[in-house]
Amino acid sequence: MSPRRLALLHPNAAGEVLYGSDRVLLDHLAGLDRGRYSPVVVLPRPSALSRALDERGVPWRAAPLLTIERAARGRPLRLLASSPPALRQLDRVLSEAGVELVHSSTLALLGGALWSRWRGVPHLWHVQEIPPPWARPLLGRALAWGAGRIACNSAATATWVREAAPARAGDVRIVYPGRALEGLGGPPPERTAAESQACVGLLLGRLSPRKGHDLALDALEASAPGELSLWLAGGPAPGAEAFPARFAARLAASPRAAQVRALGAWPEPQALLAAADVILVPSRSPESFGLVALEAMLAGKPVLASDAGGLRELVVPERTGLLLPPEPAAWAAAWTRLARDPQLRAAWGAAGRERAARFTPAQASAGLCALYEELLGPAPGD
Repeated sequence: MSPRRLALLHPNAAGEVLYGSDRVLLDHLAGLDRGRYSPVVVLPRPSALSRALDERGVPWRAAPLLTIERAARGRPLRLLASSPPALRQLDRVLSEAGVELVHSSTLALLGGALWSRWRGVPHLWHVQEIPPPWARPLLGRALAWGAGRIACNSAATATWVREAAPARAGDVRIVYPGRALEGLGGPPPERTAAESQACVGLLLGRLSPRKGHDLALDALEASAPGELSLWLAGGPAPGAEAFPARFAARLAASPRAAQVRALGAWPEPQALLAAADVILVPSRSPESFGLVALEAMLAGKPVLASDAGGLRELVVPERTGLLLPPEPAAWAAAWTRLARDPQLRAAWGAAGRERAARFTPAQASAGLCALYEELLGPAPGD
């Protein structure tokens, strides 16, 4: 039996850092049975992800992928104008590879769904985000127009999809992601003398209004002086280019600026997770799942997270962390409570590690492969 040929389309950003959806993709590829599946990854450009694929011996090609996000942000004419030539380029890449199934790894992609409808090839839409309200009408229409199956990374994401595209509710399946931390990924930053006496909270996420950097800083300012320290790790987010400068100005004016360290993009987060005392996930808009929270739990750290979206399916209040409203006083009180109780931090961290062990890359990959089988049907010789 020849392996079934898969194309995995992924809209990764150029840069030197692998982010959550990039790591989910790599974990899935590592779990694929190469006797059954022959994958090729399609990216818009070379990047840290393409280098990681080269290191793992996974073939990849560059082609335009047509992201719905451009249209959703008020530029539909530009998307329509670019679609025919972009689709021809994508067709050339996928046709040459003899692709039998297309896996679009985020909802932001339109090219895979378009090509699949054009060529009559099965399509899996892997939804790993909960879009903002302004994007729902367009994305809902795109989902309703598509075919195949829709894999959602949490019940919260599945609810969004079913509400945005009710006609596709029967095609929705929940496939939780999994993660495994590999080593420490290099040395962490050394703590300053002040940090050694404080409870270090780490916010690991791209610089974007939705990640809640302002809420973390507000919480720090609402706490007792010197008791807490804040580490920020993450580079600029696409589409939020103005935010880093705006937040930097806010931080420079803060009376607690000396208690904050901006570490920039961090290629391997394991060492940071191990070195921090508490992991903060103060997202201003719902996370579809919360990979940072899962990685924190794998590292044995308590998690303070926003009470919204998929984080509710991961963090168990008063056992692995807390789910909090977007109020600085609540965040300051919870963070201070953990700062003053090392035994509680250790207990929640141990419980988090136990819970996180349920979310494995193997389980996630098996769920996606089950959908491949639904779409492809039995192979000749099965």
